[in-house]
Amino acid sequence: MFGKMGLTELVEAFQKKNSERRSKIKNRIAGLEAEAAQVTAKIEATTKQLVDCELAGDDAGQAKCQKQIRELQLELDRVQGLAQAYRAELQKVGYDKKDLEAIRTAAQRERETRFRKFEELRAERENVRQQIKQLESKLEQLDREIDAAKTKKEARALMAIATFIDPRIEKLPSYEHEQFLDYWIAGQDEAMEQALARYAKPEEPERRITYLNQPEKIVHA
Repeated sequence: MFGKMGLTELVEAFQKKNSERRSKIKNRIAGLEAEAAQVTAKIEATTKQLVDCELAGDDAGQAKCQKQIRELQLELDRVQGLAQAYRAELQKVGYDKKDLEAIRTAAQRERETRFRKFEELRAERENVRQQIKQLESKLEQLDREIDAAKTKKEARALMAIATFIDPRIEKLPSYEHEQFLDYWIAGQDEAMEQALARYAKPEEPERRITYLNQPEKIVHA
């Protein structure tokens, strides 16, 4: 029945098939119950006629009514029996085992596919993790190399002859010597002068001293 459907399609088709079956059975039971009700009504009406015939002494009428009642009772038994059989059928599982086998086969196939996908994804994840580790290691290496590249090694190498390069370097704090020499290497004379200017001592103003009854004298610090 199902052919080569996917698992979800197979389940939906299975449910639809069984739903249609149950719906058909229920509709048939409802129809039989309605038919039984009609036959019962006829039996009751014919039984009333039989009573009337008996009271009237109508032998032919009695025989006819009795025959009709027997036939109607047989029909009622048939209809009620058939309805009971359909009710019993409604309680049964009512599916073809081959349908379930087809569903199980499809489920097994999708399960295998899922397992393969799971293993592929897990292997890919491990590969990505290894790549991340390699990249992190490379990043750490680059950080070390960048730190090393930021160090003014060439300026440090000149520290021993700094006063020969520019004696004024002694006016600077020791932590400024390296940068000062780096300016010198780069030929940045203006930057060198600015560095010296930052640490140049300002000249003290002239002090004026006035003695009693004597002209003012200028004293230089």
